[in-house]
Amino acid sequence: DPETRQRMEAREWVESCLDQLQTLKDAHEAEIEVIRSKQKKNSKVSERETELNEFIERHSYHVERLELILRLLDNENLTYNEVNSIKDDVDYYLQSNTDPDFQED
Repeated sequence: DPETRQRMEAREWVESCLDQLQTLKDAHEAEIEVIRSKQKKNSKVSERETELNEFIERHSYHVERLELILRLLDNENLTYNEVNSIKDDVDYYLQSNTDPDFQED
């Protein structure tokens, strides 16, 4: 069935995006741990740590949205074409989210 195949392709793409976001979050959390291990106990939060926390927060938001998309796909409330329509934006986010001039839509 072509519709089921397309739905599975969309699901695999969303799962791949979720994996990439989780990898980014894990890397940022690891970097925060390194920063904290080098700081003195009562020192202020560094600018980099604040930036990393903002990245993690933004990634978490996108993880939630993609998980919702998976549920909608599984319940057949979302079509392949609807998922396909966001691919470019999500791929852009995954590739460029840490660029200094990144503009999120």
